Amino acid sequence: MAQRANRQLPAPTGFLVLERLTAQGLELTWHYRVGPDMPADATEIFWRLARSAVCSGEERRGLIALGVRHRILWADRADRTLRETVVDRC
Repeated sequence: MAQRANRQLPAPTGFLVLERLTAQGLELTWHYRVGPDMPADATEIFWRLARSAVCSGEERRGLIALGVRHRILWADRADRTLRETVVDRC
C-alpha cells in the first residue's frame, strides 16, 4: 500500500507537502513537510483535522479496523518534527 500511495502523491501545495508514506508492521506513517508559505498556526489546524482526514476513506477505515495505526508527522524544512499524532480508531 505504501508504494502504491507514494506513486499517487498529490502535487505539493504552498503550505504542507506529503513527501512519502512508509509502512512498518501494522503502522503507516505519513511524512509531511512544512511548505515555505505555511502560517505559524497551521500545524495546529492540520493536527485537529488529522483524525477526520484518516477516517474519511473507506480503505483507511478498514485498515484501522484490522489494527493498523496511522502515524502522522509534520516536519519543518530543517527536518525537525513539529507535531506527531497517531490515529488508531475512528
